[in-house]
Amino acid sequence: MIGVFIIEIRQNKYVNGYFNIPNYLSDIVQPQLKSSVWSIFTAIWRKTIGYQKREAKISISLFHKLTGLSAPTIIQALHTLEELDLIIVKKNSVANRCADD
Repeated sequence: MIGVFIIEIRQNKYVNGYFNIPNYLSDIVQPQLKSSVWSIFTAIWRKTIGYQKREAKISISLFHKLTGLSAPTIIQALHTLEELDLIIVKKNSVANRCADD
């Protein structure tokens, strides 16, 4: 078959931890999001659910380090995720203060 690949994950290289994302999110939600929004969402998921927490303090600089995205793109992605009711951004957060500037 042309265009079909058999791909093996080298799990032995990545045994040192992982986080799960529900199939619904990767199969239904991800295709509807821009790649930048999905990158921010997975960074949030990793820092919360990945550490068995419901919330986490994540700075713009940490989002940048994790995703390589610019501050305006990060803030827009946070707003998009909040509008989609996938996250709650606390009112005293840096993201909201930056968005108001």
